[in-house]
Amino acid sequence: MAASGQLHKHHWRLYPQQQNVVEELARGLNIPGPVAQVLMNRGIKTVEEGKRFLNPCLSRLYSPFSMKDMDRAVLRIQQALKKGEKIAVYGDYDVDGVTATALLYDFVQRLQGDVVSYLPHRLHEGYGLNLPALEELKKQGVSLVITVDCGISSREEIASAKAGMVDVIVTDHHPPPERLPDAAAVINPLRPDCVYPFKQLSGVGMAFKLVQGLAEEMGADPEIWDYLDLVALGTIADVCPLLGENRILVAYGLEAMERALRPGIQALCQVAGLSRPTLTTEDVAYILSSRLNAAGRLGNADMALNLLLMKNLEEAIPVARHLHQENSRRQKLEADILAEAHTLAEYSFGEDPERKFLLLAREGWHQGVLGIVASRMTEKYRLPVMLLALQEGLGRGSGRSAGGFSLIEALENCQDLLAGFGGHDAAAGVTVEAGVIPALAACLERQAHLYFSGQEPQPDLFLDALVEPEDLSPGLVQSLEMLEPFGHGNPRPFFLGTNWSLEHKREVGKGKNHLQLQVKKNGKLFRGICFNGKTRLEEADLLREMDLVFSLSFDRWRGSDNLQLEIHQSAYRDEFPGKPSTLVDRRGIKAKNRYLDSLLDKKETILVVVNTRKRLKQLQHQFSGRTGIAYSHQGEVPPHGAMSDPAHLVLYDLPLGEEKLIRLVDHLVEFAAGTETTRIHLLYHEQDYQDNLKLFAATLPSLASIEQVFHLLQEITAGQPTSWSELKRHLSQRLPFAYTSCLLESCLSLLKQADYITPDHDGLYRLQPQKTADYCLLLKEVARTEDFLQVAKNWQQSIAWQRYLLETPGKEIAARLTGPSPGS
Repeated sequence: MAASGQLHKHHWRLYPQQQNVVEELARGLNIPGPVAQVLMNRGIKTVEEGKRFLNPCLSRLYSPFSMKDMDRAVLRIQQALKKGEKIAVYGDYDVDGVTATALLYDFVQRLQGDVVSYLPHRLHEGYGLNLPALEELKKQGVSLVITVDCGISSREEIASAKAGMVDVIVTDHHPPPERLPDAAAVINPLRPDCVYPFKQLSGVGMAFKLVQGLAEEMGADPEIWDYLDLVALGTIADVCPLLGENRILVAYGLEAMERALRPGIQALCQVAGLSRPTLTTEDVAYILSSRLNAAGRLGNADMALNLLLMKNLEEAIPVARHLHQENSRRQKLEADILAEAHTLAEYSFGEDPERKFLLLAREGWHQGVLGIVASRMTEKYRLPVMLLALQEGLGRGSGRSAGGFSLIEALENCQDLLAGFGGHDAAAGVTVEAGVIPALAACLERQAHLYFSGQEPQPDLFLDALVEPEDLSPGLVQSLEMLEPFGHGNPRPFFLGTNWSLEHKREVGKGKNHLQLQVKKNGKLFRGICFNGKTRLEEADLLREMDLVFSLSFDRWRGSDNLQLEIHQSAYRDEFPGKPSTLVDRRGIKAKNRYLDSLLDKKETILVVVNTRKRLKQLQHQFSGRTGIAYSHQGEVPPHGAMSDPAHLVLYDLPLGEEKLIRLVDHLVEFAAGTETTRIHLLYHEQDYQDNLKLFAATLPSLASIEQVFHLLQEITAGQPTSWSELKRHLSQRLPFAYTSCLLESCLSLLKQADYITPDHDGLYRLQPQKTADYCLLLKEVARTEDFLQVAKNWQQSIAWQRYLLETPGKEIAARLTGPSPGS
């Protein structure tokens, strides 16, 4: 991608940029170019497709009867309602299954049906239909079971129910097996003989399609739109792609929540402190869903179901409060298991650093939260992860995939080792005998190793477009809001900004965990926020040059409407790792003292290299109240007892010579052997070079300065012998340019070496009269002296070194100063 090599640290990748398609979409839809690029990244290639995407409409929902077996299911339910049969809605314990159960249960009640609900216990019964549950429902008089979000793989259980005169209608969205269950109806858009155009509905989306079909046949169509909030809740929670029908259903579901919240959802918002008038997909996914899921994860999901069905707020508040507490308990369990899993993982990688699949098992882990912990582990290690809770000789748990590796396909190839499994490409659950776990781990490792070997690293994040400060405006943010709702399949757009400077950061929020930022480029300053940035951007130092990944939003705090960058990740653009030091290239920075301040704020030691005593005194005065800072004049190694092991070596001025600097760096490296890496910061710029030329002119003799000194000497001595000190005194009073005592001494010494000044027997000096007339001869003879030749050589070497330090790419300077980077 068109950005620095440092981006590969995070494996960022830009979507393909097709300028002709983007320009056509931008013109046809009257939207900014970056928004058109986002649409193209979401699969939108034509203006007509763009119009449909930007304007989701209920009229574009497909007919439920284009789904295979929908007619049979609707007819069987109508018969049950007409005969007064008892109906059971059999769901699942996650949010998708709970919302699907609530939706269908409530609608059948509205149709005056005799209906009960059943949610299996996660720990005692597990996922899907089970025979004891079906037997219990039959004892209660149930003659029709309608599954939601499960059932497609329950052939034996459905056959047993049928033998016991209980019909089963399956509604499910999981991949079907080769042989479908022998049910009264099997509604699943993924079955091969189903022509339904949209294949990615959630479990609650499938329940809604069944309700839609019933409503059309029974004249209750207007009532079904009351359930769109539940459809949105379950679809978002199940991480279904927010495209096609899902986008329509979720968009209208969020609108329904904005108009009025059902009591259970309103109670959840209150106990969670969620007071925004408009709920976002992030609110649903991370705040509401986590609390609804807590009940099912830790045991029985009936409490979440009851909350969604409650009719008044007063009744709902205590239940919501209990779920909130359960969620806190779930978070504590997750944190404990995650810490243990990290320890086991590090041990596992110590045994096999090339491991491609991570399977960990332990007694005492709570099975209900292993899926979430596996997701966290996958994010960290960027490998498929499976976690198993061991109890009574069995391992039960969940896995999460990474890098496009199909988890369900891998498990199918290991099914002889498994007592049970289910799921899809990205996530799966398993049951396995404890003694077989090593063989299962080996089987999964072989497949993962074969899959990942030789593959390019999968990106952590796809970025929608590279943008410049000139692209960012409130109008762009308003146009991006047209793309909502965001979620899986239509993620919030992430943009890449290169070469930004971090100008300000401040810890804000509860616990000071968030970072309020200011970033700058091309003279334009923008507000930024990084949620949980204290840990996510812990290495973000002020005035560093960075590449940023960000989304755009309005900061609406206290009624304001300010454009802000929501920064998600960052990578130093100016950093070049070496061995054993790292170079930070901030050449050209103007606020050098502020940069030093920011380093000192890190409570780390710094050694600052300067060229002049004047600069040294200025900085000593500027930072007189700060500890942890020391100075080196022209690269001199610090004296014994001074700072010898700084965390940062700062080249404040443009170094005059290579030898001293390399010796200083080598000294620091040798002294710091085995400790943390030293960072070498380049802060100099072109003006420093001009200052160095002035310094050279004032300290090193040139032919021009020698000529002027000799001219004045003729006037000063007037043919009379003069002491060395008197010569220097008179010259210091009459020279027309900046000089130092070193320069005067050097000029006189060179004239003496060329025999233009000679000593008398009494210690006085006089000019040789026979050599005073020809200045050209003077300069030629001085230029041939050994000392002047050495001065000229030193001058040329210093100029070449300085130009090298100013003009050479940072990566090359890093290799020269610090050694080659690891892996280069």
